[in-house]
Amino acid sequence: MRLGLRLPQRLGVDLRHDVVEAARTAESAGYAGLWTYERLLFPEAPVEPDAGSDVPWPEHSRQAADPLAVLTAAAVVTEKVGLGTSVLVAQVVDDVRTAAEAGADETAVELRERTTGP
Repeated sequence: MRLGLRLPQRLGVDLRHDVVEAARTAESAGYAGLWTYERLLFPEAPVEPDAGSDVPWPEHSRQAADPLAVLTAAAVVTEKVGLGTSVLVAQVVDDVRTAAEAGADETAVELRERTTGP
């Protein structure tokens, strides 16, 4: 079984320290992957109905750092662990910026055609 961890990227996290430290520690512990997510939209009054009484989201859950920036920080300090996003909303992000940040070897046009068709 291969296990992965989600990297810290919420409010209240020291991204310059915590992401790097989490990535190093996870790799040395033998985790197979490190993950991020993208959240572009947040509800104005978010609640968690599954908590039993519509408990409001904690403030730190209402914002997330850019997933590719977090993965870049992790990549600088790791060698073997896999890196990925569980959610990346590519259709609302500029193709050229996304391709460049992801290190794609394709042009923006090739990337768009491959993902959405000509």
